[in-house]
Amino acid sequence: MALSRRDPNTIAIRPSQLPANRIDCTLPATEAITPGMLVEHHNDGTALEWGVHDSANEPCAASVALDQIELNKGIDDAYAIGDLVKVGYFLRGERFWGLIPSGQNITQGAKLQSNGDGKLKAYAAGPGGFVAVSSPGSVTADTRVWVEVL
Repeated sequence: MALSRRDPNTIAIRPSQLPANRIDCTLPATEAITPGMLVEHHNDGTALEWGVHDSANEPCAASVALDQIELNKGIDDAYAIGDLVKVGYFLRGERFWGLIPSGQNITQGAKLQSNGDGKLKAYAAGPGGFVAVSSPGSVTADTRVWVEVL
């Protein structure tokens, strides 16, 4: 199910949903991060940085790497190591355009959880935290899906 005739080319379904106090642009990336990935703080022993949420099936906050429209970058322009990452903190009921990996079969309304690589997968066990608003079906490549925070 498509939410509109054209993809919006933004991670937050309504960018105005995220006021400035729920956007962080102060920490660099510890690895390549694609907008739409779940992220978490990583500490290499000397500094706090953003990295992808890397614990499959574990609880995670709805901290999502956002696109950098102010730099004329889109949703497929990844952050490189050392780039300052623009992160949005999403609350229950808010939506973002997340990523699911190849091999998943996602239907509308399906519960989702962290895949352990910044992407989302179909709920297996443990905490869910997200639900698919759109239905990409069975995918053979990384695919975007509208996600709502539970």
